[in-house]
Amino acid sequence: MIVFTSLTMYIGCDTLHDVTSAPERFRLRFQDPTTFQEKTYEILMNLHCRKLTDFRWYKDNYLVKVFSRPDYKEAYWKERFIVGLPKLFAERVIQKLRKSFNNQIPYQNLTYGDIVNYINKEGLAVCADLRFKEKHKKDRINSKNELGNFCQDYGYHPLTRPSTSKSKNYKKKSLKYFRKNRKYNNLEKNYYKIKDYSKKYYKRSSKKSK
Repeated sequence: MIVFTSLTMYIGCDTLHDVTSAPERFRLRFQDPTTFQEKTYEILMNLHCRKLTDFRWYKDNYLVKVFSRPDYKEAYWKERFIVGLPKLFAERVIQKLRKSFNNQIPYQNLTYGDIVNYINKEGLAVCADLRFKEKHKKDRINSKNELGNFCQDYGYHPLTRPSTSKSKNYKKKSLKYFRKNRKYNNLEKNYYKIKDYSKKYYKRSSKKSK
């Protein structure tokens, strides 16, 4: 099983049958390293992490493919690893790295392990922010329930937005009036369509008046 998984890793076959039935393809791939590099380049460029829940899957697949290339230490691939994350989260990680290194990220000196550590720390910070916001929202609701009418009893009236009930009632009345008179409007239109009295033609009488 270890042999077959390694073969699927490097060849890119989908099933076990493809690996066992393609030894010649395996031999040709390793005879031509440029073909293999082009394949890994295409895979790495199309590899994305749409959600942070898929980060472990993204990390494992990206590192396996990038370490199979001779240029895996290049700054481009390290930057591409961050860019493949969700857009807003990737921008947040890049800003964190810039703050840590005076607006210039030294990708050459950073290892993939260092980048993963920064990503994990930033992910935990996002989780903490979300928990804080949720807790703050619950605290506001609880404090409102605990206060009750305390502020109003001491003459402090809470700020409320203008009521929209009047506009809603006006809309309902106008719709009701339109529906009520719609059939009469249709009858009037049909009547004028059948016989148009806007144009009248008068014939001159041939007989002269006596």
